Amino acid sequence: MPRGAVIIGGFVNGLGLVGALAARAVPCAVVTTKPYDVAQYSRWVRGHAAVSGLEDDPDVLLEALERRVADWRGWALFPTNDESLAALAIHGERLRALG
Repeated sequence: MPRGAVIIGGFVNGLGLVGALAARAVPCAVVTTKPYDVAQYSRWVRGHAAVSGLEDDPDVLLEALERRVADWRGWALFPTNDESLAALAIHGERLRALG
């Protein structure tokens, strides 16, 4: 599978990022973090995962990414909200180990 982008957070910023990357033929997946996220419904999204409670437990994001590592290994991660950025920063070493 070609490399792509995992957009973390699917509200307006995430939806815009999906559109911009899709226009450049970059495969996209979305990890939703809020109940009102909408980017996962874009026709350009090839995969989706959902996490809840990210603001209280940054481990939920890492767990979701680990579950999808076979699909998304080597894909770039794009956090689109403060909670996802903090979770990626906390787990940087483990994420690098996933490849």
